[in-house]
Amino acid sequence: MIQTIIAPSIHRAKQIERLSGNPLARSLTLDNFIQAYYDRYGVMRIISTDEALSIMASFFMAQNREHFDYITADGEAMEQIATFIIDLKRNNVTPASFVFVSAKQSELSELYTSYNAFLKKYVIGDRADMERFVLDVITQDTTTLSVFGEIIVDDFTQNDVHFETSKTQYELLELLRTCGTSMSKEIEETNQPNFYEPTPAPFGLFDEVASALKIARSLLDSGESSDDILIVSPNIDEYAPVFESLYEAYGLQGYTSIGTPLSSLGVMKNSGC
Repeated sequence: MIQTIIAPSIHRAKQIERLSGNPLARSLTLDNFIQAYYDRYGVMRIISTDEALSIMASFFMAQNREHFDYITADGEAMEQIATFIIDLKRNNVTPASFVFVSAKQSELSELYTSYNAFLKKYVIGDRADMERFVLDVITQDTTTLSVFGEIIVDDFTQNDVHFETSKTQYELLELLRTCGTSMSKEIEETNQPNFYEPTPAPFGLFDEVASALKIARSLLDSGESSDDILIVSPNIDEYAPVFESLYEAYGLQGYTSIGTPLSSLGVMKNSGC
C-alpha cells in the first residue's frame, strides 16, 4: 500500500520511512507535502519570497511614512517587515490585531492591504495563499488526498515545542490526522530526539553558536553518532557564517540541511526553522 508519511523534519521523515518497512512509503516534511499537493491541484502562480519582498518594497516606498521613514527598499528592516506581513497572513491575522502606535499601525495596515490587493488583481499568491489553498481544498474534498495513499502524520510537538510554523499549518495537520492514520506506538516511541540546552544560557548569537558546538563536541566524544546530531537555528542565513567560522575550533565539520557547504560535508547539520 502506498503511504505518505508527514514529519517535522527530513531526518525524522526518513527515519520513520525506514522503520515502517514499507517499500512504497514516501516521507515528506509538511512544507514538502503542501508544495506537492499544490503542484497537483493549484492553478495560481505562487511568487517567491524575493518577489513578495520586491512587491512590498515598491508599495512601502511609495507610502507617506512617518514611523517607518528610515526604511530603505533594499535594507534588512524591509525584509523583516515583508516576512512579518506574510506571517500575519499565514496565521490568519492582520496588523489591526496588534497594539501599535497609530502611525505604525496605519502604515503596516496600508502595506498589508495594498500588497494583498495587488496579488488578487494579478491572480498570484504567496506562501500563505498556498497553505490556505491546500487547507481549504482538503476541507472541502478529502478524496483529493487519495493520490497520496495512506496518510501517516508524525507528532509535531516535542517538550512543548511546536514544529508547525503557522496557524494554517496547525489546522492542516489536525485535518490530516482525521483523514489519516496515527503513528504506530513502536515507531512513535523509537529514536525520539533529546533536546540539549546550554548552562548557563548563552548571551548573543556568537555565544549561542559556541555553546551548541560545545554540546555537539561533547556528544561525539561520548560516542554519539554524527548522523544523530542536528542543530536547529532560527535563521540559517544569519547563523551559518558564525557556525562556519567556529567549526575548526571545535574539531568539527558541518553542512546545512539545504546542502550548501559550510566547511566540508560531514559530522553535523545546521537546519533553519
